[in-house]
Amino acid sequence: MILHNIDRRGFGAAALGCVAASVSVAQAAPPDPSRLQTPSASAVIREVKALEMRGVGRIGVVAIDTGTGAVVAYRADERFPMCSTHKILVGAAILSMISAGRLKADQRIAYGHADLLEYAPLTTKNVEAGFMTVEALGEAAVRWSDNTADNLLLTLLGGPKGWTQFARSMGDRVSRLDRFEPDLNSGTPGDVRDTSSPRAMTGMLAALLLGRALDAGPRSKLESWMYESPITGALFRKRLPAGWHVSDKSGSGSNGTRNDVGIIYPPRSAPIILTVFHTGSNGSTTERDEIIAECASVVAQHFRPVEAASAD
Repeated sequence: MILHNIDRRGFGAAALGCVAASVSVAQAAPPDPSRLQTPSASAVIREVKALEMRGVGRIGVVAIDTGTGAVVAYRADERFPMCSTHKILVGAAILSMISAGRLKADQRIAYGHADLLEYAPLTTKNVEAGFMTVEALGEAAVRWSDNTADNLLLTLLGGPKGWTQFARSMGDRVSRLDRFEPDLNSGTPGDVRDTSSPRAMTGMLAALLLGRALDAGPRSKLESWMYESPITGALFRKRLPAGWHVSDKSGSGSNGTRNDVGIIYPPRSAPIILTVFHTGSNGSTTERDEIIAECASVVAQHFRPVEAASAD
């Protein structure tokens, strides 16, 4: 469900320019990312730093106002564990293969009880049938973060190496996947495996959901899986004004890791692309969720102060 009509050519030149350090999807000579960051963004960064001190660990944020190309970036090029946010690209790759005729949406993928992981709500529900279709597994992995569905689809892609190759085909030279679920969630400090940067992840979001990396049909399907996710209500959406909508994908892992990435749709203006990675926190799950929600609120108030205030 695309809620706003975007001039994708203009968007590629303006918004995607900010992620050129890691993603070259725009295929244009982009401006220097540091020049796009507005002076008032420093106030946002101060608030993010305060949240970082409260939650301990590191927070990485990149936000793009797709209407103006303005950017907020903090720890933009540092590596963070992706955890389940990588599933966006799993869904995108599968939908791309279906669109190209390399897979069929109704193709049955067999699995059994031995394949079920600890968090696998949809594959557990359907295990007695002995299979799920490729498209159903895609929705399970992206919308419900089903780990068994994710592993089954990763296998179709050629494993984590296939995931990374798909990322490279989009121009992302940073993000990498090295392991299957649940090992990819280890979040070990200094371990580059299964990591991305806020800038790289934001670039992938821009390309997949608002750019031209996917054809219109797969792009719309991917966003429909992410739109108003049933498992992310405590994250970006929690502190956004009524009437604002979100298509997002969360992730969590060891070492106090909590992430949310996606597109925020204000009711009367252009979308905001936002990545928030947080790792090394010593807070509870609820406290980590609250920090993610507050980051989204701070960004919304920065880019859309009138809309954010009028909707309160």
